[in-house]
Amino acid sequence: MRISVKPAAPLLIALSCAAAFQAGASEVCIPSAPRTEAETRATFTKESGTVEDVLSISEDGYRSRAYIVTWHGSRVLVSDPLAESEKSVGDSIDFLASRDDVMGDRILGFITTERGPSRTVGASGSSSFQASSTISTGVVEEVLSAQESGFRFNAYIVRSHDQQLAVSDPLALSHHDIGEQINYLTLRTSSRSGRLLDFQVQSSAADKAPILKPLCGMQASLETGIIDQVLSTRVDGYDYRAYIVEWRGSPIVIDDLTPSTNYRPGDSVNFWLSRAQLPPDNHKLQWFTFERPAHTTVVNQPSDLQTSSAMVSAPVQTVLASEVDGYRSVAYLVNWRGTPIAIEDAFATTHFAVGDRISFSVARTTTPNVKELNFMLFAFPASRCARRRLSADHSAAVVTATTGSSDCRG
Repeated sequence: MRISVKPAAPLLIALSCAAAFQAGASEVCIPSAPRTEAETRATFTKESGTVEDVLSISEDGYRSRAYIVTWHGSRVLVSDPLAESEKSVGDSIDFLASRDDVMGDRILGFITTERGPSRTVGASGSSSFQASSTISTGVVEEVLSAQESGFRFNAYIVRSHDQQLAVSDPLALSHHDIGEQINYLTLRTSSRSGRLLDFQVQSSAADKAPILKPLCGMQASLETGIIDQVLSTRVDGYDYRAYIVEWRGSPIVIDDLTPSTNYRPGDSVNFWLSRAQLPPDNHKLQWFTFERPAHTTVVNQPSDLQTSSAMVSAPVQTVLASEVDGYRSVAYLVNWRGTPIAIEDAFATTHFAVGDRISFSVARTTTPNVKELNFMLFAFPASRCARRRLSADHSAAVVTATTGSSDCRG
């Protein structure tokens, strides 16, 4: 059995979705019905409270800050995503309570609206973004939880390396107790907003099970195609290999995540086609792997996994799109460091054209056996489709959600 590990990055929900696609591929169930826009829109209420505890970490120039506040009789974690507020114990604090439905799970979240003095971090005017993650272990000292009208919130105060950390659970899936040892992700991001730390609980396979149901009903079938082009490069010891394959009259992209294959143009190859209908409106997605999806298991990442990612942009050279029975896949061929690579659209929602400049993530993942490069574009299926528009200065194409006609091709 091969273990497929997706790189960790700030786009955690997107990556959680991608992991759920693979882990749930062998389930049999009925896809959920489409939801209306009103049913899927997040709601917010303005709140205020008194700071009871401050959890602040500064490490190698990275920082995090969060507050403990009693809300409706429960102690909850109020996050400061930019770590720039300066509240102390006993101070009054303003924050937003969010209520969101993520694939059928009703989730509460709390984020402060307080802001501190402006800080300048890194190079002025820099638009680069970098992220990395590591996995650590700590002991739960307090469980923070709340529920309201079916919405729920989970977080933990964790002791690790003689520090108290605020460890969040963005999807409220975990069920840990005081004194229990848990694994958590330490996410480090660097951008114009500063150098930030975030700690998030690493959910077990059992905890993840509830989010698989809305993504089930997937189909997998063995297909055959012809290798048209091999995409391969090595950068700083990290390997990338993918193939453009002619399949049912259209070009598709198949990544070799190990990479371990060595096909050549003209070779006939077998591969697996997977399909899913995604919320909120049963958007139809297809994707391709060399290994049978039911044999690919997403598990907790090993403690010696290291990941980093950066956002870059490049103009589209070729569009690689396929649609069969309403299920769509799309990727874009671009030049990166002088080498052609394929940028897969994780949710197949975009409709960029040749010449459009697109932004995508470059992820570097290191395990004891593999150092790999991955390239991906994320645009969530928020409505009927996502179309492209050019920014005001025509320097980049921007994804925008559209409503109305269900025909989003072309």
